[in-house]
Amino acid sequence: MDSRFSFESKIVYNSAADSNNIFFLESGFLGHIFIEDTTEVALHSILYGYSFHYQDNFRKFPITPNLWIGLGSGGYFEISSPHDPFSNYAEVGLSMSKLDNSFKDFAFHFYQRHEQLYVNNKNQCLIPFESSDESQVKFLLINTVVEDMGYEYFVDTLSTKIIPRPENEPERINFSYLVNCIEDKFYLTGIDETYLLSADEEFHIIDEHSIRKIFKIDGVYYGLTYKAEQGVKTFKMLSSYDGINWQVFADPVREDLHLFNYKEIDGKTLAYIGDHIIHFYKTDVTIEFKEISNIGLEGNQITSISEFNGRVYVTTLSGVFIKDIEDFWKYKEDEQLED
Repeated sequence: MDSRFSFESKIVYNSAADSNNIFFLESGFLGHIFIEDTTEVALHSILYGYSFHYQDNFRKFPITPNLWIGLGSGGYFEISSPHDPFSNYAEVGLSMSKLDNSFKDFAFHFYQRHEQLYVNNKNQCLIPFESSDESQVKFLLINTVVEDMGYEYFVDTLSTKIIPRPENEPERINFSYLVNCIEDKFYLTGIDETYLLSADEEFHIIDEHSIRKIFKIDGVYYGLTYKAEQGVKTFKMLSSYDGINWQVFADPVREDLHLFNYKEIDGKTLAYIGDHIIHFYKTDVTIEFKEISNIGLEGNQITSISEFNGRVYVTTLSGVFIKDIEDFWKYKEDEQLED
């Protein structure tokens, strides 16, 4: 366990890294480690309390090397750069009630271990919220610009748009949505269909499966969905080369795979849940997986995995665990053989 994370800083909800920085959403702090003259320097910055009253049931909020979203009370929220979170130029404050006067509250889905708001690699933010209009869920899309000005960071909004739930989804407050954010794409999973947020900033059906989780292996998209026959659900895996046109890849598959979080580390695809980390890899005919050794992690709830400065950072609700990248790729099955 990394001794740089102690007391409140042991509770880490999410992390993100680029080549020179790694950021941590901690309990009360924004953690930041950066490289200066080949030496790692650790900082902790107070977050003003944003999002705290939404973390009572462990809500996971997004952070990228460019953007962080902090929720306040009464529908107020801020978008800021984790590089420079206190600069007047590096943060934008917005009020949901001013953007849509039907706003009731932010809408969180039931997978609490997954991110509840969404930021893609084009610095677009997607925020689901409950509306008093016909008791429905809507989505706020925010296009932002992030610039490194050399001496500080600049963040601003280019445009905002309120997007209603798809027309053929039922009008109810508990509209069973899931959102998958993959690179520049936002996918919305409905009751029986999956939608993609297109260039016109509207949701359009791309597949008549309810795809619960989407991830990539070796540049190919994979999605986990299910079919129900005579009241029995069986899960299957779809695949797509463009993220739009899907076909069945494997049927059936393990039914719990849609509950995992997925992350690419060292060019390989990992999935994690609880204190388990799984390496997913592709063979000629299917997707195989091996469990990574979790010695020292047992009993710790994994919240994120990031790669930085030749090491793998595994954040949990009880500390941050670090391994050199070459030592990380050890599998449980190899330990059993050694025993």
